[in-house]
Amino acid sequence: MNNGILIGVGGIRFLWFACCLLLLPYRALAALPDPQAHVREVTDQVLEIIRTHRDEFRHDVPALYRAIEKVVVPHFDIETMSRWVLGKYWRRLSAGERERFVRNFEHLLIRTYSTALLEYEDQKIDYLPLRWDGRAERAQVRTRIVPSHGQPIPVDYTLRWKDGEWKVVDVKIDGVSLVANYRSTFGAEIRSRGIEGLLARLEARTREAAGEGGARGAADAGG
Repeated sequence: MNNGILIGVGGIRFLWFACCLLLLPYRALAALPDPQAHVREVTDQVLEIIRTHRDEFRHDVPALYRAIEKVVVPHFDIETMSRWVLGKYWRRLSAGERERFVRNFEHLLIRTYSTALLEYEDQKIDYLPLRWDGRAERAQVRTRIVPSHGQPIPVDYTLRWKDGEWKVVDVKIDGVSLVANYRSTFGAEIRSRGIEGLLARLEARTREAAGEGGARGAADAGG
């Protein structure tokens, strides 16, 4: 009597299909591009825009915002960052409130990033050893901005693989997490003024920033 296990053609096909399914995640992860190269490429592109148009941007801030929105924002996962920033409060928001927050939080990040970039004066950027095993869908790209005077400033990017590309989900500057910092600030504001109070303030600031170009131009003309 043969005690071996007999597998028919249908069973062999099923096993082959199952093996292929098991291999798919590994193959997909193994083929992920280098997140550090991605950060370096975007950073170089942004800095070249700043070098070329610095004087223009100083007199037309909304033009700077538009440039940063076009080049930088696509590489940030703003919705995930918004969820992390609001924490437990995110679940309490309606779909409309979530949309308002994401839109205005994006504008806030654009303004913050743009202001920092205008202060950049060809400081050296060192790229430190990458924290990534080559397959994981999360990585940390560590950099260090070296000014001409003073101590180097560590800037670390946390990235997540999403929708076929690397997206930034947090930035740490000198050890301080951008997400954690905003979570603390916004949480305190929500507790004192409510979510509508926070949304109203963010929207007001977005409107003010949109008018900065006209105000700056009028001031320059008057001066």
